[in-house]
Amino acid sequence: MTEKIGEPATPETVAASCPPPSYEEVMGHQTVGYAKATSPADLPPLSYIDIMPRLLDPGHIESKVTPQFDKFSVVIQAANMWLAGNPSYAVWKCETVERKVDKGAVIVMEKMIYHEATFGFNVFIRGLRLWLTKKTNPSEPVQQLGLMNVVPQKVAVVPTHMGYGPQINMNNGIQINIGRRRRRTGYVTISDAEMLNNMVIPSMNVSFEGLQTTLNKLNEDLKSRPLPGTVLNVETTTMKTFEGFGGNGDMDPDQTCWHEDGNKYKRFTQIIRVFYVIGQPANEQIMIEDFIPQVTRRGDLMKASQFETWPKVMSRVSTWIPNQQGIRIVNLQTQYTKYTEYNGEVRVASDSTDDYVTNLSDRKLIKLMRVFYVTRPGPPSPQTGHLSARTFLPVRKSRRDFESMSETMFRITAWLKVTGMQIFSVETHQFLFVEGSVSGVEQERCNIINQGMSGKHFITAISVYFAYPFQEPHASYLPPVYTIYDPNNSQSSSCVII
Repeated sequence: MTEKIGEPATPETVAASCPPPSYEEVMGHQTVGYAKATSPADLPPLSYIDIMPRLLDPGHIESKVTPQFDKFSVVIQAANMWLAGNPSYAVWKCETVERKVDKGAVIVMEKMIYHEATFGFNVFIRGLRLWLTKKTNPSEPVQQLGLMNVVPQKVAVVPTHMGYGPQINMNNGIQINIGRRRRRTGYVTISDAEMLNNMVIPSMNVSFEGLQTTLNKLNEDLKSRPLPGTVLNVETTTMKTFEGFGGNGDMDPDQTCWHEDGNKYKRFTQIIRVFYVIGQPANEQIMIEDFIPQVTRRGDLMKASQFETWPKVMSRVSTWIPNQQGIRIVNLQTQYTKYTEYNGEVRVASDSTDDYVTNLSDRKLIKLMRVFYVTRPGPPSPQTGHLSARTFLPVRKSRRDFESMSETMFRITAWLKVTGMQIFSVETHQFLFVEGSVSGVEQERCNIINQGMSGKHFITAISVYFAYPFQEPHASYLPPVYTIYDPNNSQSSSCVII
């Protein structure tokens, strides 16, 4: 790919590269949803459909043979086939969703908790979630989606020694020696090269350009080759690059299935994924704004740094949005990124697209809010008010048993109908499971320690965003939830949801 910028994956380009599956083949396998309405007029306030890749080869997970699935471009084609067969619906938001593949190559979309073995063999799959609405104008043409994958460009890494001071040999031949920079701002946002100062591994002879540099190159490319349509969503997606020592950083952005072997080193790379509605070019430029939790107490040799809570981060997002002119926000994405502490200074690798992981050591991760927005020629977009958010967690029934996705969506629908709130955006994301918490997660905490030597569970949640504040309705107006499970009480039993 020229400058590692992916070409749009339209139905025509996909059809030219591989035989298209039949509609029955696509829609008859691994497709679930919550568009449970007899007609678009009965569509719930928040509805979705998941389109997952078809299984091509089951492999044998027990023997560490990874199953094979369709490419993501074929998933986009399947989504367009579904839209063509359901012309009364439109997609107002789409996102990549990831699920663990169980033994027998079974994808369980309804399950809201999954286990990631530390030293076992984990297989994952990614598909497409379409958030649906009723088409406002029935005479409009059927909506069709396109996709552009943007892969960061490689840079050569020439390590000189462990610690500070490796030289980063860029493609233009310039060598940059980071040295001992110090800032007293509480936290520092750093690039890929700076993060590598802390963990140079001899086999890592390549890294990747940072997120902002990659985005700048994309926007330059879009000036001469604009997207054939209007941006629907932009997200960062983590792709596996290789496993074990060595490797040149190559990855397939169209890949849907990958595995992780806990006994080996793993490397992951962030790519930018642009979803758009095919049509006349809107000549849009894509921007990113990261909101990083601020340090509230500097750490030292005896204690770690402390960070502000997630509501404080979202409050800053809410203040920032109304002050922006002429932009259109296309996505709000919760992102976990690595950070380091040194002499009380916190370094957050929010710009890094390269991550080298081993289960032999703990990893410090911090949660940030990534706002994607676009600008375009012509009249400015309507002003957005103060943002508010409501995260819906699956109800915890017992120690490691949570309600299903359908049950969670039922409660979300009831909440939206009672409050009458108009949805601004929506997001599917994961929390690290915390057994001692009543809900199973620490929702307000921004930093986590991902322990390397122990297995982990993750909880799926749905966050819904609104353009103005909301008031939480009284519990009597919502479906009752009788929870009698308490993780701190061994005599407690499971909950019953009515």
